[in-house]
Amino acid sequence: MYMEKTTSCLNDYLLFKDGPETYDTQLAKICEVTSTPIISMDNHMTIIFHTDSSATGQGFRLKYSNDFTCGTPDLRASPNTETYLTSPGYPSYYYYNLQCSWTISAPAGYKVKVSIVSLDIENSTSCEADYLLFSDGSSYEAAVLGKYCGFTGKQVISSSNHMTITFHTDGSARRRGFSLKYTAGRFLPTTTTTVTPYVPSCGTSRLSATSTWNLLSSPSLPSNYAGQVNCSWRISALVGNEVSVEIEELSIGESTSCAGNYLLVSDGSSSNSAELARYCGSTTGNVMSSNKDVTITFHTDGTARHAEFSLMYKAIPSGCGEDKVIGFRETAYVESPNYPSYYPPNSNCAWTISTNVNGYVIYVVTEEFNLISDAMCTDYLKLYDVDGPNEYLIGRWCGYGGPNIRSTEMTVRVRFHSHNSPTYIGFKLAFIAGKPTSAPFWLPNTGTLLGSILGGTVAVLVIIICCCGICIKKKSTTKDQSNRSVTNVVSVPCPKYTTTTSTTHPARSTPPPGYNESVEADHGLYCQAVPDVQPLVTPSPGGASPHQGKDNPACLN
Repeated sequence: MYMEKTTSCLNDYLLFKDGPETYDTQLAKICEVTSTPIISMDNHMTIIFHTDSSATGQGFRLKYSNDFTCGTPDLRASPNTETYLTSPGYPSYYYYNLQCSWTISAPAGYKVKVSIVSLDIENSTSCEADYLLFSDGSSYEAAVLGKYCGFTGKQVISSSNHMTITFHTDGSARRRGFSLKYTAGRFLPTTTTTVTPYVPSCGTSRLSATSTWNLLSSPSLPSNYAGQVNCSWRISALVGNEVSVEIEELSIGESTSCAGNYLLVSDGSSSNSAELARYCGSTTGNVMSSNKDVTITFHTDGTARHAEFSLMYKAIPSGCGEDKVIGFRETAYVESPNYPSYYPPNSNCAWTISTNVNGYVIYVVTEEFNLISDAMCTDYLKLYDVDGPNEYLIGRWCGYGGPNIRSTEMTVRVRFHSHNSPTYIGFKLAFIAGKPTSAPFWLPNTGTLLGSILGGTVAVLVIIICCCGICIKKKSTTKDQSNRSVTNVVSVPCPKYTTTTSTTHPARSTPPPGYNESVEADHGLYCQAVPDVQPLVTPSPGGASPHQGKDNPACLN
């Protein structure tokens, strides 16, 4: 094997599946040579060779065969010692098409006694399909001591110091097989003690979730089973992935709270982790973990005479959502993760819903909507119109009011976010393709735009007319005030200047002399008439000149 070697063989690998389908149970995943043979549980195996674009190599070369033998020609039974013997693969399912044979020998003068501890073999009329056969001698052709299938058996004692046990299976069904113990002794003839029905012990400490679907099913319980069972499977994905679980079949005793008989899905590496979903009766559903681990617990309390389940699981990148295309009169549904159970915290999901009917848009109808309601809208759902690479926000919803709206394009995108706080049931939305009824809300409306321009123009004209009227009125008022103020002008004697004509600039008069010059020549003042203002200087009571003892701010001497 010459392949890229990475942790957990993420990039390039050989994947071995226990059966003819890619979703069958994974046997091994390797990217370097292993000395351990890889053996299927039945007569099929699927091998998948995967490479990415990061590196390349010479590849692999392997050999395969269908060699399989079971049974030991000579087993020794010792007095006062019990030795156990089990079917191949026990307590996992036995293989198809087996013909296994064991010969047990005891010391001379002793007999061989076999006690069946548990038995779970396909039950059929006369045990012609799968069976466990006990022969009174060193060959399976010797006299028959007993032939068993189904779920019950007996103690079997040979008449001599030899016994042969034959285990036969066909290709019609697989069960867990048998467990028995044998010893040597001086025994009485065979008793009729009935074996306790098989009580399965089940569960795997860790199963690996891959990017393809994997099958997990319950142990096969007898139809008359009345015991208790508590099985637990931990399913783990790689870091950065979550585990998706789909319950395909379920048949278990139903109760109001699913307390006695149930299938429990826990959000973590143990059954004590947060509960994602609990099923009983015949209910099925889909569950998504919030991290890379999920635990499946199968529990019965002894009241269920028949209990079984079948589920599929796989690893998916963190996040959730998918793309869906709907046609004429078709409806697509989008649900929050784990719906109708509580959605997990820290979710970021995106769905894209499109229609393949040209000119149609997407109508969104809320069937249930229950997110955390707070002022910040920490858990929310957003809808977007999608036009090629562009997205246009339609709206955001949280709390208890979901969207009942339509898109304006043939594609709509749904985005869901949850915070790291307690969660609620979530939502279920229906998406239906239909004909549009108006233009997109994000495109300009020509009629509205022209109306707005016309209205704005009229408004501007009205403002201009009003302003002109105000200006005319103000001008008229100012003119009246100017005419009225002529009689109130206070004149202060100012020097007279002779105006001469400049030869260079005939229209320009000679400028007046400077301030100091005018003071020396004449103690007059430079002043201007101040309309509507009372004189700033008033005659003194003694008749003194207004220029004596007071400074006029307007005309300083």
